[in-house]
Amino acid sequence: MNLALSFAIRIGICLVVSWIGWRLGGPYGLGSSLALYGVLLAHPLVELVGELRGKLREEAFRPVEGKFWSYKGRRLTVIEDEQCIRWIKALDVARIIGVTLNHASLEQNHPQGYRRFENVTWFSDETLLLFLAKQSSPEAIRFRNWVEKDIAFPARRLRERLAEVSPGSS
Repeated sequence: MNLALSFAIRIGICLVVSWIGWRLGGPYGLGSSLALYGVLLAHPLVELVGELRGKLREEAFRPVEGKFWSYKGRRLTVIEDEQCIRWIKALDVARIIGVTLNHASLEQNHPQGYRRFENVTWFSDETLLLFLAKQSSPEAIRFRNWVEKDIAFPARRLRERLAEVSPGSS
């Protein structure tokens, strides 16, 4: 709204100066006032384009907001359940750190944190950190640090906030 008001005031100034230029100098006065349009309207137009770009990006990314993660250009599928636990697709993890997963062993060792939903296996955020802590490759260590910072820690904070908000409702 502020941008529209600024733009309207600047257009008004330009029109007044153009009218005065026409009255005083005819076509030459009108032509010389055209430079004022460029000077006064350039900044608001650049701001308007910036705002439109931001709004378009916001609308374009709204369907994947909070659902898209990428580690070094490799996409990870992450879903969040109603308890704010983030589940990371196990095949994405295996592809990134270059290991073969033993699904039976993982299901036995982590019954709450390694599950199958719709024929796809998923790590919970905390279980993934435990799994990655046992990996010794440099890529797995870097990936663990990234998962901690970008996926697990924010989810943990969100769970803590939810527990603070509704301690008596459980």
